[in-house]
Amino acid sequence: MQRLNFNTWLENENMPMAHKKTKLVIFDFDGTLANVPERHKDWAGKDWWGHPDSLSQPYYNDEVNHEVVKAFQAANADPDAAAILLTGRRGIISPSVRRVLRSNDLHGKRIIPDSNRHLQQKHAENLKAGHDEERKDYSHEEYYAGDHNTELDYPQTPKGKPDGTTLAHKFYVIRKLIHEYTESVEFWEDREDHIPSFIKLGLDLLNEYGVKNGGHLNSVMLHRVYPPSVKGGQSYIQHIPIKKGMVY
Repeated sequence: MQRLNFNTWLENENMPMAHKKTKLVIFDFDGTLANVPERHKDWAGKDWWGHPDSLSQPYYNDEVNHEVVKAFQAANADPDAAAILLTGRRGIISPSVRRVLRSNDLHGKRIIPDSNRHLQQKHAENLKAGHDEERKDYSHEEYYAGDHNTELDYPQTPKGKPDGTTLAHKFYVIRKLIHEYTESVEFWEDREDHIPSFIKLGLDLLNEYGVKNGGHLNSVMLHRVYPPSVKGGQSYIQHIPIKKGMVY
């Protein structure tokens, strides 16, 4: 079990808020909080998910899942909870993601470890130039793909390269944020192909951080979000308590 043995970026003054809280509430972005469409057939560019067009009109009209937004706001208001945006989107598109969040009264801080000085500097330049905004009284933390793959313990491929998969990024961050005093964890996620992996992770966390292993974790909940089937429609959310014996 991780016994608060933080690496360099966890030991500095920017220690994640999750290590000061007993509840960890993690929100995905695309398809979970924001109803972002797949690449449009008329869009001729490259890297749809890394391009501002994916979060701009005429392709995206600021549609969000209001129930998820309300849950995010509620987590921010809970003094015992650390609300986290954990997305597979890369930091290059973070200004556009953060614009959507701010328009829904979700003001976050992008977390970049000290091992990634290049991206820290790039983010600071964007803030100074007015390409992005960040309040000192932010309410949640944000973790983007690629920001943490410079860490020495980040998962590697068999070829010795940082694992570029979304799940590698998300599970790395989650395991850095949970600690022996965490009492509950919630995942908000939409991707069908990721659901079994999140259930397995939840079971593993209960085993590793539960009372029997000296921890305090007693609850893991998966909120599976089904985005609207039609534009302007309503999303559906299935609340799944993760318990021992579940099939994934």
